[in-house]
Amino acid sequence: MASRFEILYKLDQQTYSVGLPVVITGGNLLQDNYNGRLFAQLKLKSISFRQISAVEVMIQTMDNYNRLVETIAFVYDNLRLYRDNTAGDDISIPLEDNRGKKLNAVVTAVVDSSGNEWRENAPKVSVIEEAAPLESRLDGDKQLAKQYRLKYGFEHNYAPTVGEGIWTCSCGAINLDEEDACHSCGFLRKEIMNPDFNALEQDKRQRQKKEKEHTRNIIIIGIAAALVLAIGIIVISVISPKETFEDEYYDESYEEEYPVEEAADEGYEDPYYIVDEVYYTQAVLKVREGPGKDYRQLTRDELAGEDYYNSEDYPDALLKKGSPVVCLEMSGDWMRIESGWICVRDGDETLVE
Repeated sequence: MASRFEILYKLDQQTYSVGLPVVITGGNLLQDNYNGRLFAQLKLKSISFRQISAVEVMIQTMDNYNRLVETIAFVYDNLRLYRDNTAGDDISIPLEDNRGKKLNAVVTAVVDSSGNEWRENAPKVSVIEEAAPLESRLDGDKQLAKQYRLKYGFEHNYAPTVGEGIWTCSCGAINLDEEDACHSCGFLRKEIMNPDFNALEQDKRQRQKKEKEHTRNIIIIGIAAALVLAIGIIVISVISPKETFEDEYYDESYEEEYPVEEAADEGYEDPYYIVDEVYYTQAVLKVREGPGKDYRQLTRDELAGEDYYNSEDYPDALLKKGSPVVCLEMSGDWMRIESGWICVRDGDETLVE
């Protein structure tokens, strides 16, 4: 069965009206195949630290020659739109003229929950370009990009950019010009835009040296274990069962009277991390309530004394790189410390040593 609605045109670029804290992240021009009616759908995203309650947009349709067909104003009201949340993509806006083939949309006014209004009658529209990968900023050096993520966090995958009235962090978050720190990751704008590449390069070389030493140690341990195993097999093979279990040493009735008890499951123990030992964070790490990314991230006020990254604009708990932590318990790739849980591995990355 054919779909009732057909997409005639898609808005693929993110656009915003300079000075207004809402981004249009996408949109569709839809045609109802039953009656030929046209509808517009838009997806709006807040970049304001205030709750948005209403957004006014101007919608235009054009024919295939970009000649204007129709212009309408539409108001999304009764919103409770918080920062980085989206709205509007579940609303179909009916259009009067069914000749349109292309779609354009512009935000013209925004109202927050306190009644404050931003309005631009002739807004200047700017495009948020698709973010380039972080490696493009580092001359393709993947190891330097890895070091960058170890310092700033593994969500930092993009080259930061500056637009008119906004800037985007390497974590992908969109921030307003007046914000000196990223509202999402908490790092300072000047640090994200102008990192110390020489220090990153030095840290990269030190890490690679440690990784080589760690790999060499694992190989040595593996060879030693293989030799011990081989010697054990040889010894067992030359001792006969009669010599091993003489009657005075082995009584079959002993098992019945004193059955062997299986050891109780005492939880997961990671051979690399030892309880009560002190380790050091190799990257900026989030602290969570439990062992997993689904658990709530703690605030820095909930930390029990660990050295945290201090930013007034980011109240959540971020342990500084190099912070000493005491291992209290392990659960998979997660370590319980005094305040909560931190991730010690991300794939092949060792985050705590």
